[in-house]
Amino acid sequence: MHEVIHALRADQWLENHPEAPAAQREAIRRQVRDAFYTDTDDWKQRIVEQGVQAARQAVAGLA
Repeated sequence: MHEVIHALRADQWLENHPEAPAAQREAIRRQVRDAFYTDTDDWKQRIVEQGVQAARQAVAGLA
């Protein structure tokens, strides 16, 4: 949770400082990605399953 809060704060800072150097912008974007994205096969599988479930629910709602 600590990592996520710091990433969100950095992202907000970046939003308010568009003049930040390119290297700093990239580092903050990487920090945000790393805080929210887990690069494991199990995590990726769960994301796919959730997406399929949401799509099925949307189609069912249209029926």
